[in-house]
Amino acid sequence: MIAFYVQGGGLGHLTRTEKLIKTLHLEATNVVIISPSDFTRYFKQYQFVHLEWKDTPERWTEIVHNTLLEHSITQCYIDTFPFGLKGELISVYKSFPQISFYYVSRILKWEKYLSAMPRHFDPEFEATLLLETLYPEHLRWIEKHPNRIRKLRLDADTPLTDLKLSESPYVLVVHSGGVADVQKVLAAALSDLSEENTKQIIVCTQVAIEIDSPFIEVRNDIFPVAPYFRQAEKIYTAGGFNLMQELKPFRSKHIAIPLERLYDDQKFRILNQ
Repeated sequence: MIAFYVQGGGLGHLTRTEKLIKTLHLEATNVVIISPSDFTRYFKQYQFVHLEWKDTPERWTEIVHNTLLEHSITQCYIDTFPFGLKGELISVYKSFPQISFYYVSRILKWEKYLSAMPRHFDPEFEATLLLETLYPEHLRWIEKHPNRIRKLRLDADTPLTDLKLSESPYVLVVHSGGVADVQKVLAAALSDLSEENTKQIIVCTQVAIEIDSPFIEVRNDIFPVAPYFRQAEKIYTAGGFNLMQELKPFRSKHIAIPLERLYDDQKFRILNQ
């Protein structure tokens, strides 16, 4: 079987992983995903091994170790964090030299990330998949290792039809969570549309948020949102990887608002698209 190690609690990490699985033409029945995400309900075709945020890095290492053994893993794809989120993968690489490990790289605040890692060695990956423009120091670290480097564009799920969320013209605000982040993206939309204060805004999010306005409608649990992009007049999102990729065909009406993240640099991504 093939394992995917996907750290991060949001919807984006799993969305990117599913796109990668489809791009690589892997069978869902041959995949196990190790992740702490709360959004596994959207990906029921895959088998998941759940990590708990409250657990120690040592416990995460134990879970990964046991999963690789129990499922006779031959290949393992590491999303974003090559040493794990807290260094939990270092001993895994040492324990399983027979497994082919692949690094799936997206933007990472590289020096900040490295400074938090209890590094003892650098893993040698079978290959590194470059999904977007990286920090130069991150790319240099990848290039100094004797592995294959492959630029990869993830396949988009092309909607069969263009769906409408309303018969009236509307603006989309899309962000899965949390509440403060949704409010920030919505505030940008409201500021831009201040002279059109009767314009309908539809907020697509997975978080429970109440907004007291007759012109703002919150729609929870719409996923995927891509089939609704074409019919929206404008689309406001954060600067996360997936939506920035999905909305490239709609650049003229897409407004991305960079949010601050511990290791992701959304402003860098927006500037380098």
